[in-house]
Amino acid sequence: MYDKEKLICHLNEKWFGSGSVKYLDKDVQMEIPKIFSISENPKTSIAFLKQLYEILMTEHIKTICFDYLKCEHLGFSASVIMDVIILAVDDYRTKKEIQCNYVGNVPPEKRSKEILLASKLSYYLQSESELKVNENKIERFELVSGCHSEKDDEKIGGTVL
Repeated sequence: MYDKEKLICHLNEKWFGSGSVKYLDKDVQMEIPKIFSISENPKTSIAFLKQLYEILMTEHIKTICFDYLKCEHLGFSASVIMDVIILAVDDYRTKKEIQCNYVGNVPPEKRSKEILLASKLSYYLQSESELKVNENKIERFELVSGCHSEKDDEKIGGTVL
């Protein structure tokens, strides 16, 4: 499992945000790119993720509305990276007692809607949108964490639930 604080430090060290959102209102609407895919539209998708990170790290922002209405293709990897960034920053903001609410809509395209429903972001958006997650159809799965080690006596993995 990733360490959320290490992720925040890494993104800050790499200047992932550019410093251009300091004067935004406390409520922000983010339009998801038409093709939000790391493999099919990397430049726009990465620029969006950078902007998202910067907005999330801007402490005076209290509500972010994710607008998927123009999103025709939602790539799984872009969605996962977005989830990881949101979860890490949300945890960071919670520790600093700075709340942020997430609202939004869903993409009109069926496959993109299914990818969004499979993401953690769908749980954040559920109360404010048409998303209805059937928890009976969701099964937890085990993730393995660890690292490669040349020494036989070192632990190289473990189960994360």
